[in-house]
Amino acid sequence: MENKSYKSGFVPENIIYTPNKIISFISNIVAGWEPERVLDPACGIGTLFPKINELSTIKPKFIGVDISKEIIEKARKKLKDTDVNYELFNTDFFTFKDSVSEKFDLIVTQPSFVQLQESVDFHGFKILDMEIRFLMESLKLLKKNGHAVFILPEQKSFFSSDYYNPLRQYIMDHYSLEAIISLPYNTLYPYSSTKTCILIIKNDTQRDKVFFAKFHQNVEDIIINNYFEETFNDNFAQGIWIDSSTLNGDKVYWTFDFMRGLEEFKKKTENSPYSLKFLTDLTKFRDKFAPKRNVFLFPKVPHNDVIFLTELENNDEISNYYQFILSDKNISEPYLKIYLNSEAVKNELILLSYGNTPKKLDMKGIKSLQIEVPDLKTQNNIVDSYQRAELIFNEIGSAFRNFKRNIFNYRDLDDILSKFDDEYLLYQYQIWPFATSHHMASKTDAGLHKRLDNYFKLFEMIAAFNTILLLSALPPEICYEGKEKFWDTGSFKYYAMSFGSWVGLYERLISFYDDLKEEVYELIPFERSFYKNIANPQIIDILNPIVNLRNQKAHGGAMPDVFVKKQILELNEKLNELFQVLGDYESMDLIYTTGMEKNRGLYTIRAKLLKGNVYPFAEYKFHTETDMDSKVLYLYNPVSDDRLKLIPELIKMVECSDCGSWSLYFYNSLKDKYARYVSYQYEIHDYEDTEKEVEGFFKKLNNEL
Repeated sequence: MENKSYKSGFVPENIIYTPNKIISFISNIVAGWEPERVLDPACGIGTLFPKINELSTIKPKFIGVDISKEIIEKARKKLKDTDVNYELFNTDFFTFKDSVSEKFDLIVTQPSFVQLQESVDFHGFKILDMEIRFLMESLKLLKKNGHAVFILPEQKSFFSSDYYNPLRQYIMDHYSLEAIISLPYNTLYPYSSTKTCILIIKNDTQRDKVFFAKFHQNVEDIIINNYFEETFNDNFAQGIWIDSSTLNGDKVYWTFDFMRGLEEFKKKTENSPYSLKFLTDLTKFRDKFAPKRNVFLFPKVPHNDVIFLTELENNDEISNYYQFILSDKNISEPYLKIYLNSEAVKNELILLSYGNTPKKLDMKGIKSLQIEVPDLKTQNNIVDSYQRAELIFNEIGSAFRNFKRNIFNYRDLDDILSKFDDEYLLYQYQIWPFATSHHMASKTDAGLHKRLDNYFKLFEMIAAFNTILLLSALPPEICYEGKEKFWDTGSFKYYAMSFGSWVGLYERLISFYDDLKEEVYELIPFERSFYKNIANPQIIDILNPIVNLRNQKAHGGAMPDVFVKKQILELNEKLNELFQVLGDYESMDLIYTTGMEKNRGLYTIRAKLLKGNVYPFAEYKFHTETDMDSKVLYLYNPVSDDRLKLIPELIKMVECSDCGSWSLYFYNSLKDKYARYVSYQYEIHDYEDTEKEVEGFFKKLNNEL
């Protein structure tokens, strides 16, 4: 079904509209089978029919069924002036199916996702969901070697639960599971955040291998080719072939992420210098252990840490964990805990989990987890490094707390800080614009008034950068729908940005993010906790008084040196508070992409790494499954491969045509003949964009184009 007024989604009466890109993708698949008779048992306005008809060399006969009289009438109007050979029935499909005398080569549909009020029997099995009833009854109407293609909710229980395992087994015993292609979270957004997939079943004996892939609009032809040619490349998202025997039983989920996780483990086995063992081969899981045993607690939510039972602060929370003990003498308890809490393993656990936000882990996922087991000497070295780092961290924290209790204990703190008073160490983990501006404000030999101005620039840059990041992360539909709440308010005008207007926009965005629904965070990169920190109201509490101080300095005349020095000390304290809140940036890379190459489905990205107080920038090269635009800025997580493209109309990396140095520029104002950008760092020149691309960005946002 299709509605040109919307991208996709739920509308009244549980009608789900299918996006054009998915209609095109499915049509390109099914046309290759050259079906003669096609059924859509929940046809809606018949949107699938014209595209399949257009791509088919043999023009099929299309049968559409829908229970809504109004919808069927819309379908007739839509198909009336086309060359589609169709017949529409305004009836209940579950009544219609009993009157079918000639079966179908293809059954293709996206039924409504509705839980039944009462379960329905199917060969002794109780079906709980309407879409699964549609699927199972439709399979009966397939000709020999005919295909069923259904868009179904991937994160509902059919693909993962033990309850539906007998039905999944029934499909493999009586038909052939051909392919499952995962669709993005935002496929049906903004009207539904349901994660969906395309399920393909053939009326034949089960094939040896099943195709799993992850849809991406730019590579749909590659996915289709890999499916029909039974090939694959180095990019798992473009298609992997899984032995059908792997899908039997209750040990796996029928999802791309889960299968991808299994393939990642195979890859890790090939590449790791250490032996790999399943976690369940190294441990024993039980509901309860003797009190003297050192019991691990494995969280049922993949983002949380593995802890020891003795670390559990509230015994009522034990139901949120699986309990296990170590049973293999070749692995140490401290090493296993550190390994399981590493960021790489947590990303693996996300693949092996199920459900919508928050995703959950059950024993299927845990049983699939493999552990790298080096020799005990290497394990001990890892544990020793971890414990020393933890000790230093705690020592600094303790000394700092002691200093705050009594500031005359500063010598104890100085003794510790002197060990780390290396400029490279101080800034190496901050993203480059923060690190460089921090150095300019706190470490240069500039005069007091210049240093104060540098502090103001740093705080303004933080406000601008965080604002642009929050804007960049919002899906276009949400950004457009919410613009009245955070953008077009009162006296705020996009053609001129000041410190105060950046902070004002930032504050409204923080409020907007606070009201976002949980499922929206599935549509954007990085974890929700990252945005919770960036959109922390505490940051606004810090920034607002600084805006007032900046205005006071600008309009109130000269300030005495003693007052300026006092302000610098206070601003430095505020800056430390701010960096504590913004600590998540330290695990991210800010990169400027310079080029891309493609080989065997993978993309090699060349970029400049904007990290620490280092210039010229390090040249950065990495491999990824998804392409990236060139000559733009991204915030990138190298562990999870998540990336966020920063809006290029608002923030730019520019190479000076005279000296060849690179500077970071932020949008400042819109003039008659150009858009003005400013740098908050060493660059003394502003940048003028005569193309005025930002004007088009604002007009599009305000629906003025």
